[in-house]
Amino acid sequence: MITPHDESYRANADSTSPSSFGNRSPEPAESEAEGVNGEIARTHELLFKPRQVVELRAFKGRETVSGYFDDGEALIQKAVELDGRGYAVYVTVNKVDPDLLARAKNRVRKVYRQPTTSDTDVVRRRWLPLDFDPVRPAGVSSTDEEKGAALLRARQVRDYLRKKGWPEPLFADSGNGAHLLYPVDLPNDPESLRLVKGILEALAFQFSDGAVEVDTSNCNAARLWKLYGTTARKGDDTKERPHRTSRLLEAPEGAAAGEPVEREKLEAVAAMRPTVTSREERSRNPGRNGHKEFDLAEWIERHGVPVRREGPWGQGGYRYVLEECPWNGHMDNAAYIVRFANGAVAAGCHHNSCQGLGWRDFRKHYEPEAYDGRDGYGEEFGRARSQEEAPIPEPTPHPTLAEEAYHGLPGDVIRAIEPHTEADPVAVLANLLCAFGNAIGRGAYFPVGADKHHLKINAGLVGPTSKGRKGMSEGHVRLLMHAVDDAWEEERVMSGLASGEGLIYEVRDELWGVDGKGKRVLKDEGISDKRLFVSEPELARVLKVITRETNTLSPIVRQAWDSGRLRVMTRNNPLRATDAHVSIVGHISREELLRHLTETEAAGGFANRFLWLAVRRSKELPFGGEWDDVDTAPLVKRLSEALEFGRSAGEITWGETARDAWRKIYGPLSEGKPGLFGAVIGRAEAQVVRLSALYAVMDESYTVEQEHLEAALALWDYAEASARYIFGDATGDPVADQIVEALRAAGAEGMTRTEVSHLFKRHKSAERIDGALALLLKGGRVRREREETTGRTAERWYAR
Repeated sequence: MITPHDESYRANADSTSPSSFGNRSPEPAESEAEGVNGEIARTHELLFKPRQVVELRAFKGRETVSGYFDDGEALIQKAVELDGRGYAVYVTVNKVDPDLLARAKNRVRKVYRQPTTSDTDVVRRRWLPLDFDPVRPAGVSSTDEEKGAALLRARQVRDYLRKKGWPEPLFADSGNGAHLLYPVDLPNDPESLRLVKGILEALAFQFSDGAVEVDTSNCNAARLWKLYGTTARKGDDTKERPHRTSRLLEAPEGAAAGEPVEREKLEAVAAMRPTVTSREERSRNPGRNGHKEFDLAEWIERHGVPVRREGPWGQGGYRYVLEECPWNGHMDNAAYIVRFANGAVAAGCHHNSCQGLGWRDFRKHYEPEAYDGRDGYGEEFGRARSQEEAPIPEPTPHPTLAEEAYHGLPGDVIRAIEPHTEADPVAVLANLLCAFGNAIGRGAYFPVGADKHHLKINAGLVGPTSKGRKGMSEGHVRLLMHAVDDAWEEERVMSGLASGEGLIYEVRDELWGVDGKGKRVLKDEGISDKRLFVSEPELARVLKVITRETNTLSPIVRQAWDSGRLRVMTRNNPLRATDAHVSIVGHISREELLRHLTETEAAGGFANRFLWLAVRRSKELPFGGEWDDVDTAPLVKRLSEALEFGRSAGEITWGETARDAWRKIYGPLSEGKPGLFGAVIGRAEAQVVRLSALYAVMDESYTVEQEHLEAALALWDYAEASARYIFGDATGDPVADQIVEALRAAGAEGMTRTEVSHLFKRHKSAERIDGALALLLKGGRVRREREETTGRTAERWYAR
């Protein structure tokens, strides 16, 4: 099933209508204020001291209002008014400089470029805010089930911290999730920032999973916080995902109220955040904390390590919180394994009785002979060799996009967007080319023999989870595309790939049948607009779906890229589509991509119909840039003209300035390359043709000239370098990859055929191992020597 994509990049709809689903009214307040403002008054009383200056900031679409209040009653009344007008209302929770009151004293005003509270305006930290956010599509409210999971997770964390000696917090329903607010008394300095960040990351490490995340971004001192008693509005107010009133659920009373958490208790929790081993230590002993090629997930599964929760962690890392500590049986989220972004692996348990025990001890608990070899991999990876014989390879550098790729209109669009987004310019460019190529439909095409290459492009954006800012890359492009073709952007952009049938359904032909009287009747009008742009934020989920035996998604995606005639060959399924024009942009982490592409047939047929582009965060923009200040009218005009040209252009051909260059590069482009790297770039010449034609059409040219080909080659070179960066020299065959790793470890001594077989402890047949060795031999990855013995001839294998 494909569902409409989220609208989070645009202003949320103004919706103030009440919902009969969820909590719409605050419970009776315990403060003196009564009626509709009671919950807000209670929140103000608990969070702030009398006459404390507080910023109130509220958002509605693109409009922001801000004011500073030392009059609590005035703040309450203004919050009630703004909430009633559909604003999302927030306050600063930490103590701010009283002089800020002069910016807008006990009133609010619209802010455009005027200053609001920054971290340097905070005098002292008074609260440590913990936000438990249900995992759900961006830009929508949570379901009751999702919010319930967040409330339960908050209670678990509260109970956990209570055992650590922390006082009782304020416990609140944020409307979509849960909040805990712990009183603290900390200076606003870099050390406090590191302390708070460490606490959030330690708690996220232990308690975040695929259902609920502990937000680690709430570490800055000027963080805005939901004003309880006001409404949480994300997306439209629906029965399943309603707007709800936020509210306080529990607050400590008596002497315990407002008691700050002692600093040593804060530091004790922050210290539970795993830290990576230094480069020097890993260089001295590369096997001690793992290795980038070590398949940690497979090792955990093979040894039956009980995992309570798992998920991405930090900038490109991945962590497992265990059901039970292997050493002393602790079962309170204390035991863990983590792989850091640089490939290092750490493990441990937070209890004092387990201090000093790490990954080496953990692995030996399950695999006693793991470190018999000096490299730390033992029998699993063959013979060890010395540091001199096995230097740690330099990591493949992150690719760089050549300036030629920013040719013409695409380059001008990217240069306009770049200062106002944290997304990688490569990701923005990919979104632009894919969106434009889809929006023009089947107008422009490039003929190659009897085939017509319509200008549809698929792209996979590969980068660290969340920190790669992959999702940010489409927002500005979607705004521009909405300006030139609102019908396409609103109706033909979707997400949720799950099956081939679901994809066909969104571009299906009309369906005729025969009624009971034998009369021909129209059963389904079908879809008249055959354009479909799929923005898939979780491409890993799609790759998992493909592994299901009966799933038809992979062949349908291949058909969509190749021609546009889509059909599932089953007798009972009449769905079909002709002239479908489908483009896909997906987001995935490198670890997920490697895991799933090497485990499915997708590596052979699915992957080479995508441009795989390594992306990363380009910069930090705490205030999100100033896109509203950009005069987009000239870009919109040029995009609109190029779009109209592309829809009617018809055949695009080689121009005189590009013919010689294409003739020279065609051979090298079409040469096959070994391994998984070769599999994913296997359609280089076709991809370059489509990209070249796209650049030509965006220049409103009927011919591909040298500058268009150079732009396309620059982007393709980046895609090829990204594939090398992502996949390295992996073969796509896990057995072959493990053999290569073992042969490298064996060094000059090599391994006999029998020793190779022993790598798999009789879990792989001789035929399967022979096939893997043949693949490696054909690809030039290994060499074989024959040794005469008193019996039959023996083989010894070496890595090249």
